[in-house]
Parts: sequence; structure tokens; C-alpha cells
Amino acid sequence: MKKAFTHYFRNAVCASMLCLPGINSFASHIVGADLLYTHISDSTYKVTFVAYGDCGPASAAAFSTLPASAPQVCVFDGSTAVTSLALAIEAPSSGVEITPLCPGHDTSQCTFPSSTIPGIKKFVYSATYTMPHRSSVWRFVYSGNNGGGAASGRAAAITNLISPSSTLVQLTATLDNTSVNNTSPDLTVSQETYFNLSSSDYYTPGAVDPDADSIDITLVPALNGTSACASIGTSVAYGGFAWGTLPVSATNPVTVVADSFYLVRTTGEIYFVPNALQRDVVVYNINEYRSGVFVGSSQREMTVLVMDLSSSFPCRIGHRYAPPSTTSASNVEQLSRNRFEIFPDPATNELNVKIDNGIFTSFTITNVTGATVMEQNLTSLQTKVDISKLQPGVYNLTVKGQSGISTQKFVKM
Repeated sequence: MKKAFTHYFRNAVCASMLCLPGINSFASHIVGADLLYTHISDSTYKVTFVAYGDCGPASAAAFSTLPASAPQVCVFDGSTAVTSLALAIEAPSSGVEITPLCPGHDTSQCTFPSSTIPGIKKFVYSATYTMPHRSSVWRFVYSGNNGGGAASGRAAAITNLISPSSTLVQLTATLDNTSVNNTSPDLTVSQETYFNLSSSDYYTPGAVDPDADSIDITLVPALNGTSACASIGTSVAYGGFAWGTLPVSATNPVTVVADSFYLVRTTGEIYFVPNALQRDVVVYNINEYRSGVFVGSSQREMTVLVMDLSSSFPCRIGHRYAPPSTTSASNVEQLSRNRFEIFPDPATNELNVKIDNGIFTSFTITNVTGATVMEQNLTSLQTKVDISKLQPGVYNLTVKGQSGISTQKFVKM
């Protein structure tokens, strides 16, 4: 069983572009990252950067720098650069392997370099910093600089970005400490990389907020870091098609069976049925609200690697995970068919409600206490809604009709 599995896994991985020749090791050792912070006391915070490294031989040179790296996090007050932090690695400095191996079977290249199974290790870095004053627009920015000339470059094998190997990972966490202190949600599920072709795949970051804040999770564009604190990077260009003529984008980052990709914004769960071998960047942005008021955000970038593992890797493929009790598989399938869009988000005076599929005839808007603040009929596939009189905060918009009921959050600025 082990011999057959490792032989198949080696072939599947190579077909999925982890073994492509010519991939620059400098650009392929990071497969994901997290940026978050923890309130310690008064105005002191612990800033944490988590790097997920590829243990494979093609990445060996760059991967070997991770135990000695000192990632740089830039601190901004709005657009004003305040300082930079050099983060130190936390124990164990050798990292923690998170490869989803079959129990009692194989080992990965993280343990045995000669193994045919690639692996992933998690490295955690942190530093404490006392904010010099209170502000509503603090930003912690990781721009790909790992110190000592090392950088977090993206893999050339990524399929949903154009020229990914010429880009650096950039993540941003924000904080409004004008009246309260805040701690980022704990992402209790490590990044998952391996998903199965043509399966009903599922992933959740397992976000748990220690302050019991409301969270709103969206998918945002991947950014190209500058490795410096003097400037902020810009969005990386996406390429390819999610399905049909719909282009791949930050919100539709995976090539899937038509209309099968769905995000649950309250939890960050994603459901999808991939129909092509691929390696895609997916970026989570997690906003937090306390009593309807924005208090901060954090981010995660992860890699979705779709492989054909249905017969040889039965213990670790996306659809083997049972969806959470609050969202059954049948409900998710129904939600994906009945999806709708609201934009812009955040919104100031006007909100657009666009129905992608299904028949909906009305909507209601409720505040964080559940009180209805607006009701209106839907007479077309796209409706403009005047929200200028709503108080700033977080709201739920629920559409209703023959296609059932579906709800999304939005923020009124």
C-alpha cells in the first residue's frame, strides 16, 4: 500500500507542478502566511507572522533560511511610516510539520529529504511593540522581507496569478485602538494545501475571536510586497478562468465546476468542486466589529493545490471533512445556486444588490441586534439601495423569494 501510494503521489505531485524543473528555489519556499496581533497590556501588542514553508528539495536553499529569519513588519499610522519591527522566531526554531499525512503510513520530505511526498512546516515569529499613541488607522504590514536579504517570494508554479515568481507576499493587519484594545481572531486550523480533483472540497480557517467580536471574512486580492517600509505594494494580476467566461479573481480564485465556489463570510468556510489540476493563491481578510464598530483586521494567504488523489490518498482530501453542523452539504449546494452579490462593501450612501442566480422578490436589512431597519422589493437583477440614513456599522442583508432565503453581511461607513 505504501509503495503504491508513494509512487502515485510522486506522479500526481509532479503533474500538479510541485516538481516542475526550473522553479526558482528563492521564489517557491513559502506556500502561505498569516499576520495577526495580540493585546498584551495597556498599549502593548504582540505582532505575529506565521510562515508556511515547502520542505521539498527544489526549495531547500530558501527553506533552510526560515529558522534564522527575522521577518520585518512595518508599522504605519495611516499612510505615515512609524517604525519597523524585526520579529524573532518562536520555539521550535525547526518549525512544526503540518503535512496532512495518512496516520501510520508515510513520511514527508520534511522528515526524510529522499521521500517522494512533499511536506509543509509552520514557522512562527513575533515581537512586542508599544503603540506610541492611540489611532483609528494603525497598520501592521508584512511586505515580504524576512531579514538578511531573504524574502517570501511566491512559487512560479502558481496558476491563478500572472508572473507569480516575480512577486512577494504582502499581508496587512489593522487596528483601531482609539477607545478599545483588540486581539486578532485565533485561526485554529492551519493552512490546508492539498485538495482533490472533482470532489466537493471544503476548508475552514477555524477563526475564533477571543474578544467575542463579530467577524466578517472576505477574499481579497493578493498583493506584491516591496520588501521595504517606504512604500506599499499593489495588487498582483490574476489570469485564467474560474468557469466558463468568468475570469479568475480574488473572490473567485479557483477553477471549478460552474457556480460551485461558495464562501461563508461569518466563518471563512469555502466550498468548491475543482475541475482542473491547479495551484492557486487564496487571501483571507478578517474584519472584526465590536457592537457594530470596526476594531481591526488580520489576514491569511494560503495555497490551494488541487491534485488527483481520490484513490491513493483517502485519509486527506477536502471532501472527507464533514461540513460544520450549521451548514449541511445540501444547504451549501443550495446556497451556491442561490448566490447574490452586494457591493461596494464597505458602502457609504448606496448599495447594489445583484442576483447571480435564482428568483428573489424582496430583501430586508437588519442590524447587529436583529432589528429590521429596511425592507424593499426586488424588481430587477441589480437594484440600487439608498443606505445613506443608516448608522455606521455592520448589517445583514437577506434576500427572499422562490429560491429560498440567503444572507450576507455588509459594512456601512
